[in-house]
Amino acid sequence: MSSFAQKLKYYVEKSGQTIYSVAVTSGVERTMVHKMIKGDRIPSNKDIVLAIARTLLLSPSDTDELITAYEISLRGESAYHQLQYVQKLLLNCAKPSLFKIDSTPPKISSKNIQSILSQQELIPQIITERPQINQLVRTLLEMELQKPNGHVYLIAQPDYQYLYELLASLTCFAPGAKVDNIICFDQANDDDDCYNLRCLEKLMPTLLSCPAFEAHCYYDHVDSLFNEWSLLPCMLLTSEYSLCFSADAGQALFFDSPEINKFMKQFFHKKMICTSPICHSLTTSFSNYLEKVIMSGKAADLAPQIYTILYQPCLTPFIDEDIIGRHLKMEYFSEDMLRRIATHFAVVKRTIINSCFTQEGLELFLNTGRITEIPDMFYKPLDVESRRRVLKNMLRAVDTGFLVPRIINTAKLNLPVALNVEALSPTRIILYLRLENDTTFSLTLKEPSLLHAFYGFMEYIQSSRLVYSQTETLNILHDLEKTYL
Repeated sequence: MSSFAQKLKYYVEKSGQTIYSVAVTSGVERTMVHKMIKGDRIPSNKDIVLAIARTLLLSPSDTDELITAYEISLRGESAYHQLQYVQKLLLNCAKPSLFKIDSTPPKISSKNIQSILSQQELIPQIITERPQINQLVRTLLEMELQKPNGHVYLIAQPDYQYLYELLASLTCFAPGAKVDNIICFDQANDDDDCYNLRCLEKLMPTLLSCPAFEAHCYYDHVDSLFNEWSLLPCMLLTSEYSLCFSADAGQALFFDSPEINKFMKQFFHKKMICTSPICHSLTTSFSNYLEKVIMSGKAADLAPQIYTILYQPCLTPFIDEDIIGRHLKMEYFSEDMLRRIATHFAVVKRTIINSCFTQEGLELFLNTGRITEIPDMFYKPLDVESRRRVLKNMLRAVDTGFLVPRIINTAKLNLPVALNVEALSPTRIILYLRLENDTTFSLTLKEPSLLHAFYGFMEYIQSSRLVYSQTETLNILHDLEKTYL
């Protein structure tokens, strides 16, 4: 029996109502109610579940539990858990702590490597104390990342928290340093269906802080490769030194031999051939971001329907040339740039935009004329008349079907102002974060399991409890229309 059937049976019995009375009051066929309780049928849509919840006089928390059980039974536990994890990842990735990491610039290490190790002459050095290994890892990274052409080669899992916190903090002060990381993504793990998503979450601070950090993956059974039976499956290589260590960083071998270092780098490069990129990150100024992302000529690759999640609705497609001429600071934009931006949005208008945004974000624009996706330095806030025209254009797009809006219920999804997510197709999903000092961070997903999970979430949210229904959304928009028009 499914979790939904169990929950429904419990609530019906608790209410003291018969199946017949539930069917009559809710408007759902008696046979259908009976089959749902037995676990033979799952409702085709959430409205049926809500109708039964109202009939049973369920509290809001009980209704949420019933809806959750319905979604788990409808999608499967694994898929549902992934949806919840994507939601968690999106909320956490924009936390200020990720791009304001508390650290101090590394100093040239005065410690000799040998002072960390035992005084024995034996090479390789055998290390069996985790604090000693952590200290050695930090020293190796500090020494390499300070070099003009520093390059770290790493085979390790993001589960090694100390290592990845170090990378995130140290690379803030070594923007030219290059880090290549080979990671094993899980092929199939019945006990942890969110492992690959969790890896991405743990990589986010390093991706944000280090433009030259590149993560590559291959597929295998993680538990089989990284456990207490595996002999030193992890590796950290610098220009001079080699460190092999266990998955729990409790045992290690240290080499200072140039020949061994060369041999291990050859092994690393052979492994790299069998990997694929997890994602592509770009941290740049907004103007460079426009040049590299918006005007890259890839708009033609858009799917017939695209999905967006953002604090403020994407307003730029609804801004006409007259408004641009009066409010854009032209000293930042060449004629060619403006022409290509116009071409980009002309292509966008041939698609259907399914957009989730907050009422607060739209009201911020209507009250101030500020567009949060564009840095303040590039434009003057829109005047009242221009705001009204943009709102009219937006509502006209809703009427024609070009824009399918869903207003986010911020009590259930407190979306960060700095975050935008775009699913331009099932294979082209981009996360944007507006950072400080006119800096934009974009993360383009490349790995198939991550793309599948994120695209599933972008589709799921349209009809989830995280947003208001189509009718509720349109009512809110019409109320705003009456207020501002």
